[in-house]
Amino acid sequence: MPISSAFAASASRPIPLVSSGSWCLAPNTSCEDGPWWRAQSERTTVRLRQATATYVGLDGLTSDPDFGEAVRLLWQWPEGRRELIAAADRGVTIVQGPHRPSANTDSFATYQESTLTIEVAYEDMDVPTWMVADLLAHELRHANDLGLPGDMWSSRQGCFALEERAYATEQRYMTWLANRFGPLPSDAAETDAELSYAADDLYANMMHLNNTDDIAAQVRIDYANAC
Repeated sequence: MPISSAFAASASRPIPLVSSGSWCLAPNTSCEDGPWWRAQSERTTVRLRQATATYVGLDGLTSDPDFGEAVRLLWQWPEGRRELIAAADRGVTIVQGPHRPSANTDSFATYQESTLTIEVAYEDMDVPTWMVADLLAHELRHANDLGLPGDMWSSRQGCFALEERAYATEQRYMTWLANRFGPLPSDAAETDAELSYAADDLYANMMHLNNTDDIAAQVRIDYANAC
């Protein structure tokens, strides 16, 4: 397995962030090969995944190197940049986990306030970068909301409110993507691209959310057991 471009960049210096243009890191050329939504980060070996990536101008945020390009993509979205800065101020870390961490929901990723850690399952990293960035946008919303003073989120209704805010963040992210880079892939285009099973699963979840008109109702269905 090749060393990822993100790791190569972070081995000697923090990963640079860009306000526009390609979010891919050399030698990854997938941002230029085909439609934007097929661009996908290279993966590291387990050994190299244990390294820590840092980011230029974003002191406090650390991650596994595999998240470098997703962070660079989120940095281009004004709201995403604000969430990354806020998370960096809190000292949030982004890592990969061996499985989907939640037993109560079909979660693709989780945030743990006690350790200030966003965790994305290994199986859900084998997807295009814009999908990884969507998972991060959701969990960054949690990281920053849970950093607010008081216990406003501690009740069941507070839990639902947290997830409503995270879902709304995802919707805004996908609207920005379409406006910035072009339409999101259709069902047929995504199927024809023959991406991974994880990509098919996450794509279906994202499109269902993107098309829902009632986020509150959807949250109560998706998080009925978790909240």
